[in-house]
Amino acid sequence: MTNNPKFRNSVTANEVRSEQGDISKFSNSLAGFTLIEALTTIVIIGILASLSIYTYASVSARSRDSRRKSDLTAISLGFQARYDAKTCSNSTDLGYYPGRELGWGPNSRWQPVIALKTITNDDCGSFSEYLSLIPTDPKSSRGLWPYRFDLSNQNGVIGKHYRLTVKLEKNPNSNESTNLARVVKLWNNYFGGVANTLPTGYNYIIGN
Repeated sequence: MTNNPKFRNSVTANEVRSEQGDISKFSNSLAGFTLIEALTTIVIIGILASLSIYTYASVSARSRDSRRKSDLTAISLGFQARYDAKTCSNSTDLGYYPGRELGWGPNSRWQPVIALKTITNDDCGSFSEYLSLIPTDPKSSRGLWPYRFDLSNQNGVIGKHYRLTVKLEKNPNSNESTNLARVVKLWNNYFGGVANTLPTGYNYIIGN
């Protein structure tokens, strides 16, 4: 380390000039970044953000639809368990699907599945004995789209067949649409179906 003050001053001056040169180069590079380029960058970022939001929303909707289909399958298992029940003291209650007690007619079809919780006069047991937790739509804001069920009314005999429906956020695929048409035709022809076979807006169905 030299003690020559002139030498120390000359080094400091060189360092300053070097830093000033770097700053000047950086300033020149910034000057080359035009307004058009900045706007283009912002637009690209906006497009990518929009695509990300759309993809997330689409995946979320499909996930909820998968949950809805699984829920209907669980409900159908509960319906079948009630149909197969051997705990009814009244033999006339055996071999029927749940919900006959809710009353059925031309203006009372497609009852909410959650309404089965209110049944108390069925000595075969409450529906909760066959399905401990009745599922509801995974999106709480869709209060107008509860899971619904319908019972057959074949020659005045109610409850020998059932069907469940839900409103999917995504359109059903071709196989689901074919199955929907098949079930609708079957009910119309054999199980006491009506002209408007599904509640307005509903687009997915399973049944027996």
